[in-house]
Amino acid sequence: MEVIKNFLCPNKNDILDPLSLAIKLYIYSYKHAGTKISILNNKIDIQEIGIFQSIIRTIKGDTKNNLINMLFPLTYAC
Repeated sequence: MEVIKNFLCPNKNDILDPLSLAIKLYIYSYKHAGTKISILNNKIDIQEIGIFQSIIRTIKGDTKNNLINMLFPLTYAC
């Protein structure tokens, strides 16, 4: 399982583009409650509510600790 996880999500500490981060967070603010954010390979994905959302987040290795990757680009954008 660890080999598959490393293949699917090699690096969670990518640097994000500040402008695209601000735009994606603006779009995210209009989504329904329960929608999640995923950061993978310098890309932000918005995951809609669904029955497979937790499975996809587990496979991609998403946790709450990954949100710290948005701190510095967001402060730079502000």
